[in-house]
Amino acid sequence: MIKSGKSIVIICIFTIFIQGSVVSSNTLEKKIMCGYQGWFAAPGDDPVYDVSWLHWCRSGTQPSPETITFDLWPDYSEYMEGTLFYSIAEDWKYQDGRRAGFFSSNIEETVLMHCRWMRDYGIDGIFVHRFLIALMDKNIRARRNKTLKYILKGAEAYGLKVAIMYDITGTPITEISAQMTNDWAYIVNNLNITGHSSYLYHKDRNENLLPVVGVWGFGFLGEGVKGQAYRLIWFFKNNSNPKFKATLIGGVPANWRAGDKDSKINYEEVYSGFDILSPWTIGRFTDKGSVEKWSDEMITKDLELTSGRGQGYLPICYPGFSDHNLQKNAPKLRKGEERPLNFIPRDGGHFMWSQFYHFQKSGINMFYIAMFDEVDEGTAIFKVAAKKQDLPLSDILLSLDVDGYNLRSDHYLWLTGSAGFIMKQGLPFPEIQPEHLPEDSFNVEYKKEKAWIIEKNYIIVEIKISNPLLNNISIYRKGDHESKFQIIKILNREDL
Repeated sequence: MIKSGKSIVIICIFTIFIQGSVVSSNTLEKKIMCGYQGWFAAPGDDPVYDVSWLHWCRSGTQPSPETITFDLWPDYSEYMEGTLFYSIAEDWKYQDGRRAGFFSSNIEETVLMHCRWMRDYGIDGIFVHRFLIALMDKNIRARRNKTLKYILKGAEAYGLKVAIMYDITGTPITEISAQMTNDWAYIVNNLNITGHSSYLYHKDRNENLLPVVGVWGFGFLGEGVKGQAYRLIWFFKNNSNPKFKATLIGGVPANWRAGDKDSKINYEEVYSGFDILSPWTIGRFTDKGSVEKWSDEMITKDLELTSGRGQGYLPICYPGFSDHNLQKNAPKLRKGEERPLNFIPRDGGHFMWSQFYHFQKSGINMFYIAMFDEVDEGTAIFKVAAKKQDLPLSDILLSLDVDGYNLRSDHYLWLTGSAGFIMKQGLPFPEIQPEHLPEDSFNVEYKKEKAWIIEKNYIIVEIKISNPLLNNISIYRKGDHESKFQIIKILNREDL
């Protein structure tokens, strides 16, 4: 009960049970999907298809300060014994002398743990990225198929949804269509992926409920690629074999509507052929002010055009960006051109939360998070080192305290899940990022049986406490799946 000088208002809306909840498979709406690269490798992680330290360091080298190609260091405290791999370089040691290992996306236990994290924090599903250029290597293709099988197993176990997201980056132009259609036919026929209980479906522009497939990259390249785009759109939309048809997401340039800057001209017919457009906006806005401007000037107009012709619209949210080590000593860069560490700061989560807030105000009801696991460009939202003292090489790697915030390693999982929880209830996002209390404050804050949690002008939550691992003072989110939530909505405080 809340008292004010005017009156007492309590409106009981509903009770939510979170216990092995299953995400609906027949729509993208009100879902938060995470991109999953699944491309990290280490020597010895596969007895047949060994590809060395893929995505940890430059080809043909061992991870070292001079060769690494990633900026974020994962939090390894939950990885199972025997699932990490070690460089022969002596640099990889924590401050207490322990050796620092690396994970591989080719290890089943690791992929299943990542899926469990998504479930625990309320993330709905996974866009599994499949780069065509990588699939052209038989060893890498075999590894990607193994990782995909692990993801499907994890998705089934933890109630997640899965969709394939193809990427044409770096693929020879003449190979794009053949490589993609052959791979889709293979995983449909041999893995029965679209018949899997976890595969995501969504209605296309003709109201046909079809499996979702993403195709990223058309519009960034010149005229010669358009023919490949037309072939692929026809394959997925007009195929005489219905099992290959799909609701098609187009991963397109941010300036697709105007056809300038990052978008090539004369691609409008390609863009209009997709059922859903998902503009690539990493780096297009870099702080809270530019997020608001982008939302007002770009997303609002994008939505007007796409909704007017029956297309869906799936924006990308990202936590920040840092690719210093990936860029460092890259052959195409001249000395001094590489970007610094923490190039687009996360600002303790405020940057990402501003995207949720402003995009929802523009009319967005589904989000694509880039990415779950990409430490290469510093966009990962999974558990990463919280403090500088947790890093093996603190001068060339990032931890979450780089901007002066005291955060937990799971902060961005928690933040993403909190946004999804709010969206599913049809509630407006608060403008200010929710507060995520440090773990050691829970015992003090939640000793009593019930706790009232107030978020600005929006929500009061009465929580029956059992294991308050993820409770906090300002948002309706809890990781324990046996917990009961009672949501109580109040009017604006001026009306109380």
